[in-house]
Amino acid sequence: MRGLGGNVDDQLGKDVCRLIAGILIADHELDPKEDEFLDRLLRAMKFPDIERSSIKPVSGKSEAAAMMRRLPPDARDLAFKLLLEAAVADGTVHDDERAYVHTIAEELGMSKDDIDRKLDELQKER
Repeated sequence: MRGLGGNVDDQLGKDVCRLIAGILIADHELDPKEDEFLDRLLRAMKFPDIERSSIKPVSGKSEAAAMMRRLPPDARDLAFKLLLEAAVADGTVHDDERAYVHTIAEELGMSKDDIDRKLDELQKER
């Protein structure tokens, strides 16, 4: 991914950012800590500030799962790791955020219990 190592093109980078933006607004509000998380991600990927407005969040869990399915494995792994980090960015994992992650985890063949443990661990680290 641009700025994060690997070789993911701009469109794949935008798709990953759209996935992250989707989870950040899954609870229908964007906490300042979540907004900062997205800003850091976009800077790390070297997207100009002007491009932020072109990053439209995915519209829901189903679209997120379909988008995740289309990503190549290296981008998928990075996107999922970032999704987990984004879910805890504001210090709380809301039910809608958890459902978003569970839907994608199911798409990737991961158990909800494993994902919940990872989310709990990340939350404790904050």
